[in-house]
Amino acid sequence: GVQSTPLLLQWFSVLVMLSVSHSLTRLVSAPRAASSPLARRPMFSRLGHSSSSPDQGLTERILPIPPIPKKKVQLSFSRSSGPGGQNVNKLNTQAELRFNVEEAYWLGSELRERFIEVCQHKINNRGEIVIVSQEQRTQESNTRLCFTKLQAYLKTASVVPKPRIETEVPDYAKEKNKEDKKRRKERKESRASLAHHRGSF
Repeated sequence: GVQSTPLLLQWFSVLVMLSVSHSLTRLVSAPRAASSPLARRPMFSRLGHSSSSPDQGLTERILPIPPIPKKKVQLSFSRSSGPGGQNVNKLNTQAELRFNVEEAYWLGSELRERFIEVCQHKINNRGEIVIVSQEQRTQESNTRLCFTKLQAYLKTASVVPKPRIETEVPDYAKEKNKEDKKRRKERKESRASLAHHRGSF
């Protein structure tokens, strides 16, 4: 019985080693489990931070355009020189629409300021934008076209561009600007000296 004890211990050690080796083989050969959606997310997303660009919110905005009250515009008609067949220069088919932008508080302050900015070259000294239409053959059609043109101006003004982010001018650009200014100054002085030299003869 005493001699058989070491033999049993040896057999027990062999069985333990075989069992451990078998377990390691199964662990290495087993296919990798599919990663969870959380594991596939970017690190910033898992930490509660957004992985989107910081400029994502800096996009253009579209302002709402209220309906145009007809009582807020002035309409007048005159003889048209445009198409009209036998009615040319006989009937008042030309339509003229006058819209006072500076008094159009019903637009809202932001849209009104954008309208003045976009159409500043079309606004007269009285704060009016004057729209004329004589392309159509009837007074009603030209009136509708005037309102269509006004609506197009309002649609253009309703688009607020995204804010411009000012960036610092890099050092190499500053140096280049200095060199360009220096060369322009030297050329200007050279031309002035040459003109003075020629005038002395």
